[in-house]
Amino acid sequence: MDAASLFGNANVHFVSEEYEEALKHYTCAVSLEDCAEFRTCRAACYLKLGKFEAALEDVSEALKLDQKSYMALHWKGIALFYLGDFAAAKLAFEESVRICPFSKAPRAIWLRKCDAELSGSALPLTGVVAEVSKAAPGKAASSVEAVAPAAPSSASQPPAAPQAASSQEAPKPSNLSISGRKPVKREWYQNNTHVFITLFAKGVQQDKCKVDFQEKELAISFPLPGSTDEEFQLDLDLFEEVDAAACKLEVSSMKVEVTLAKKSVGLQWKDL
Repeated sequence: MDAASLFGNANVHFVSEEYEEALKHYTCAVSLEDCAEFRTCRAACYLKLGKFEAALEDVSEALKLDQKSYMALHWKGIALFYLGDFAAAKLAFEESVRICPFSKAPRAIWLRKCDAELSGSALPLTGVVAEVSKAAPGKAASSVEAVAPAAPSSASQPPAAPQAASSQEAPKPSNLSISGRKPVKREWYQNNTHVFITLFAKGVQQDKCKVDFQEKELAISFPLPGSTDEEFQLDLDLFEEVDAAACKLEVSSMKVEVTLAKKSVGLQWKDL
C-alpha cells in the first residue's frame, strides 16, 4: 500500500476515534514518505492519545520540512501547553497567527490561556477542544486546521464541523475536593451526534474510574491522584437524552474524556 492510501486509511480510523489504529497507519505513511503534512496529522493523533512529547517531536520535524506550517505551530503550542511550558506555547501560537491570521484554529483563546497561566490565574477554555479535533486531519489546510469534533458522513468524505460550540459552566461545589484544593478543570463541546466532556486530571487509573450512563443522567467518580481519601465526583442531569449503550469513557495520562451519544441527532445542547 502506498503512502497516500495509508494516510487516507489513517484519517478514516481517526474519524472513527480508533486512534491507536490511526497512529499505526500514520506511522507507516511517514515511513514511506516523510513530509510535513503526514507529520502534522500524526501529531494531532498523538495529542488525542495524550502523548504530548511525541506530538512535539513530530511538529518539530514538520516545521523543519515546512517552516510556514501554521497548523504544526498550533499543535506545537498545544503540546507545549500541556507539558507546562506556557511561554514557549505562547510563542508557537503567536507565530501560527503571524503566518496565517485568518485560520479558524482558536489561537486567540489559547493565547489568553497562556497569558492566564503565566500570570498565575486560571482561564477556562470555553467551547474548544483542548487537545485536538475528532475530525480527521485531511490534505487540505482547511481540514487539517479543524479544531472541533465532527462525525463522519462516510468513510471517504471528511466530516463537517459542528454548528455550535458550547460554553463551560463555572465549577460546581460537587467538583471540589474535600480539602478545598483547586477543582478539576472541565470543558465540553459537541457536534451533531455527540457531546464530549474532558476532565483534566493527571494520573487517573482506569480501573478506579467509575461511570454510570443513564438516558438523562451522568455520574463519574475517581480518586484524586496523590490522595488516599479524596475523590472527584461529577453528577449531571443532562440537557437531553443520550443513548447510554453508545456512550463511553476514555482515560489517558493527562485527562478523562467522556463521549455521550445524542438520541436527538442534530439537536444542539445549550448546556450539559
